[in-house]
Amino acid sequence: MEAHRRRLGHVLACLADELAETHEEWRRSMLRELGVSPSGHVDTEDLAMELLGISLDRLRRPLRALSRAQHQPGKACTLLHHAACCAWVCEKPWVAVDGAALFARERDTPQPRIVHIPCSEHLTLQLYVRRAATRAEWRMVPLAASDGETDPETGLPTRLLQAIRAELLQNVAPVDPDDAENVRDIWERKHAKALENVSDIVLVLPADASDLDATFFEQLKASFPSCVFAMSSREPPRGIKGSRLLVSLTESLGQQDEEKAAEDFTDQVQALGERVAGGGWRGRAAGDLNPVDR
Repeated sequence: MEAHRRRLGHVLACLADELAETHEEWRRSMLRELGVSPSGHVDTEDLAMELLGISLDRLRRPLRALSRAQHQPGKACTLLHHAACCAWVCEKPWVAVDGAALFARERDTPQPRIVHIPCSEHLTLQLYVRRAATRAEWRMVPLAASDGETDPETGLPTRLLQAIRAELLQNVAPVDPDDAENVRDIWERKHAKALENVSDIVLVLPADASDLDATFFEQLKASFPSCVFAMSSREPPRGIKGSRLLVSLTESLGQQDEEKAAEDFTDQVQALGERVAGGGWRGRAAGDLNPVDR
């Protein structure tokens, strides 16, 4: 169990905490749906382990049982969002285990490289971030596409630069992210402190960054050396493919299997939100993995 705690610490803890808020008999019914005959007290961490590393289809059954028992889908949907990062699809893990481990190690380096996640579904990107956050929750911040203007000092797209600075300043000083002058002024005074508090943030580069040259990525890392930047695409960005600035994670699912996984996930969310035992509700949005992704 200690090895599992180290490898899946945050995900395991989140599942156990959520399960701790359920009734004992509900947890027993979940175990029975997994083919396990409970004897005595059902430990929440043990049950959490049963929900990890199984197929997405098999995960459906205990969550549906919980949803019916509670007469509402909220808790089951939350468990689904936590457990999906360890689920299997088409006899392969949705998130490559060694890819997530590499992501976690990169986060711990003083000057992490840009992390390329080989996927085409935004949901898969979210799950890689969740699986890699072994010790504490990571906040995923999508960055807007470039507006064509560049900053004369750094050469970076102005809109992108302002968004990154504003995000990093949030825990340091009050800042208006839409006020360029305000962001620039506070950054000049507080940037050293802002760059010290970035261990829980993953800045996700927009899709158009894949077409930018090496100069962009070099300047990005020079300006924000302690930050983790992630990007998702089937192929690494051409501008830095093979570069020391880039680490490309292991691909687990091909595009068709990944699309199937996202569809199956959406089906489960919708199924959990159906009317059950006379109570009406709607399921949680399929792509909503808050607070990992804002």
